[in-house]
Amino acid sequence: MGYSGNDGSGSDVSASISPAMIAFLAISFYNVIELNVIIFSSFKRRQGLYFWAFLAATNGIAPHSIGFMLKNLLGSHTFILYITLVSVGWVPMVTGQSLVLYSRLHLIFRNQLGLRLVLAMIITNAIVLHIPIIILMYGSNASAVNTWTHPYEIYEKVQVTMFCIQELIISAIYIRTCYSYFDAESGIYGDAVRKMRRHLLIVNIFIILLVCQYPSFIAVLRYLGGRCAPVAPETGLLMTQLGQ
Repeated sequence: MGYSGNDGSGSDVSASISPAMIAFLAISFYNVIELNVIIFSSFKRRQGLYFWAFLAATNGIAPHSIGFMLKNLLGSHTFILYITLVSVGWVPMVTGQSLVLYSRLHLIFRNQLGLRLVLAMIITNAIVLHIPIIILMYGSNASAVNTWTHPYEIYEKVQVTMFCIQELIISAIYIRTCYSYFDAESGIYGDAVRKMRRHLLIVNIFIILLVCQYPSFIAVLRYLGGRCAPVAPETGLLMTQLGQ
């Protein structure tokens, strides 16, 4: 997430890549608008976990981006404001995305025990990973020098890795289940099934690549808008599967 300190002034590094920050933030805000239009035009029945998870994951991008902008572009000293905005955006952006994957899985995966275990994993990770990192963000931004920063940087890497593993697990189950279904249908529909299976695999590979931003990339992401820019196209890729 990249919110580990409040140095009270803009750094040379931040200043030198401000155009890149602005570009990534502009892409994020544009995608929020675009994805909302797509969501409300694609869902005829605006209810259920699938719809609300999509909506939450999409609209979490905006407050997260605003919080990032206040801290890194405008140099705001009101850490309570920008960390609150970052947190309000981060939770639905990440856990909302996992619930989108779960809801999509729920449509085709008939193993009720497996579904309950996946949902339990999402809820457990949301509690274990979100709450501590939010507390550490407030603590590490409370002053220029404090003891919160180092624990935050460690837990940030743990959080990103765990969320990556979580979405890898959900995506792997989804792909495996879809392939089993397509194998049964391929004798009837032939090329159409093979084309859909290829589309499914390509889209999910891109989703996995966008989701799995390992800790080695965090130093770059903290200056380039966090996860906002990758999450927007990730949600858009999931939307392409809605009509499949």
